Amino acid sequence: MFPARYFRHLHGVEWLREQYRTYLRRRPRRQLMPEFFRHQTTDVRVFLDIDSFQRDSGFRPDVVTIGAIYTHRMEFGPRALGTRAILANPARRETHDLLITRLEGSEFMPFAPVIQSEKAAQIFDVTNVNRRACRYMTIACDVRPEWRDRVPAVVHVDHSARPQIIDRADNPLYHDILRAFERETGLPVLVNTSFNVHEEPIVNTPGECIKALRDGRIDFAVTDRAI
Repeated sequence: MFPARYFRHLHGVEWLREQYRTYLRRRPRRQLMPEFFRHQTTDVRVFLDIDSFQRDSGFRPDVVTIGAIYTHRMEFGPRALGTRAILANPARRETHDLLITRLEGSEFMPFAPVIQSEKAAQIFDVTNVNRRACRYMTIACDVRPEWRDRVPAVVHVDHSARPQIIDRADNPLYHDILRAFERETGLPVLVNTSFNVHEEPIVNTPGECIKALRDGRIDFAVTDRAI
């Protein structure tokens, strides 16, 4: 609402706006659209557990590989925070270059890290002041010096990063992927970027997810039921 000139009760409008902002900050992220994979099947190669995937797919966590998480409903908001996200190993600088190539992005595009909430302060300058903003990947903070060379794919030139921190209660699959990656590599961080080609809409349907696989945008996709 744009107030009239000399509006005597402008402070009341400001108060209402601040109450609404507080309400939005306290709400969880909304997820939209149906849960497609409960009702549809696909013709791609499917692994029902991580052991068979590692044994039969040739996947190695120490090799630059691009995966995606496709789970639940679409999200509403400025970032992809774990239901339509591309994930990759942050330990190699070439991960950044490979993502730029596959997603047809610009060379200067940075990529952000995702980390378990309980590990965030060990790697990044996450405090009680910026922790809530970090849940939504909307603020940059310093990467601690001892970690800058260990996760180069997500470190900006000024040694900052824009992390997303995740609690297991919000997205168990996402959190468990991070824990499994840490067990394999010793790194509690993954690269996270939205599941879409640059300047195209974010992946929504199973068909769009399969097309990304067939087009070589990603090497595998993880859902709640299979890989």
